Amino acid sequence: MTLPLHNITAYGIRRTHDAVVRIVDELTEDQMMIGSATSPTIGGIEQLVERWSSAAFDLGGDATGMGMADEGSAALRLPAKDALLDYARRAFEAANRAVEAADEEQLREDCKDLYGRQTSVGAAVLSHLARVNRHLGMIEALRGVRGLHGTATV
Repeated sequence: MTLPLHNITAYGIRRTHDAVVRIVDELTEDQMMIGSATSPTIGGIEQLVERWSSAAFDLGGDATGMGMADEGSAALRLPAKDALLDYARRAFEAANRAVEAADEEQLREDCKDLYGRQTSVGAAVLSHLARVNRHLGMIEALRGVRGLHGTATV
C-alpha cells in the first residue's frame, strides 16, 4: 500500500513534535535550566512573544530566535517546565492540525519561507521538520552529556 505524501508528511511532523515533548517532559526542572541562575526570567508563557520582542533581547531575524547571538540566548531563562511544555503542546498541536489538513495540492502551492525566499508549502513544512529534528538532536546530545539516556527515538 502506498501512502499519499501529505499523510507521510503529517506523520513525520506529529511524531517529531511528540518526541520533543516526551524527551523534555522526562527532565526535572533543574535538568532543564542550563543558563545562568542570575539571568532574567521570561515569565508567563503567554507573554513570551511580547517579552522576547522587547529591547532586552535581540532575537535575530523576524524575532523568531533564529540567528540570536550566543550571549543573548545564554542570558535567556525559560519559564517553568509545566508552562513551557503546555505552550509547546498547544503550539505543536496547532501545527499538527494544519499539516494534517493540507492535501497534496496545498503542499505544492507557492509561498515564501521565513527568509522571504520563494518555495512551496510542502518544502516549508519539510524545512520545519528538519529544524525540529535538529533541535531534537541537540536535546538528545545535551541529555547524553549530563549522563541521561540520550535518545528520543527508541
